[in-house]
Amino acid sequence: MAKQLLLNRGFENEFDCYITQGSVSTNNDIAYSGEKSAQLIATPTEIAEISQVVYFIPPLSPVKFSFCAKRFISQDVENVSNIRAEVNFISPLGTVIPPGIVIAIRGRDISKKAWNYYEGYAEVPLFSIAAQVIIRLEPPASGSSGLLIDDLALVAEVAMPAPPPAPASPEQQENPAVSGSPFVNPPFPGLPFTPSPTPVTPGQQQNPAVPEWPFANLPFPNLPFTPPPTSGIPFPGWPFSNMALHTTGAPGQENQDSSRSDDGNTPDTEKKE
Repeated sequence: MAKQLLLNRGFENEFDCYITQGSVSTNNDIAYSGEKSAQLIATPTEIAEISQVVYFIPPLSPVKFSFCAKRFISQDVENVSNIRAEVNFISPLGTVIPPGIVIAIRGRDISKKAWNYYEGYAEVPLFSIAAQVIIRLEPPASGSSGLLIDDLALVAEVAMPAPPPAPASPEQQENPAVSGSPFVNPPFPGLPFTPSPTPVTPGQQQNPAVPEWPFANLPFPNLPFTPPPTSGIPFPGWPFSNMALHTTGAPGQENQDSSRSDDGNTPDTEKKE
């Protein structure tokens, strides 16, 4: 999107927003567009200059500087001297950041019958906070030099913000595997990146070894990570379900606690004479 940075660039409001030096006035009879133009007259001892400073210029944006010029001839003005037009980018410290835009024009190349159009391009430096536009009519070798300026322009191409991301499709909303992963839903099914689901037997569905354990129901059911279901134990699915549990008073086992005294010796009733 193009943004015009200069104000009163046709001099319809005289020299509002401009800084002038030397013999500078408005010409109400000759203009490229509108009703007025800027008239600059230089002498061998004095230059004629107009300038304007603009702020809030977007950094790193391309800018285009352009203007129209024509030779001014009158009884007191017979020729035109050299012209220097430039755009200087200003840092927060007030210094000029090169390279800027420089347009050097020879006076003999300026027509007195038609308007000449000039333009230059540059990119705004990173740390610039302002731009200064200057058009200067250099002192002639002799006599007086006259120049008309109209339709100054300093246009910045402002980058548009990136559009928001497109909403996910209904299928991606129902099955959000891993957002942004390069291996989600690859175009070649069956590769190791997307293994096919392993069928679960009816026994595993009824008696899952360790529910939601990351190693349960692996494609290799006989590995130690998936112990076979055990029935008749106090805690089914406990990681130590394959260990033998010693139950007090179980059939076929002796009660070791009752057969020993507190001091670790055999009771007197069981001692042989």
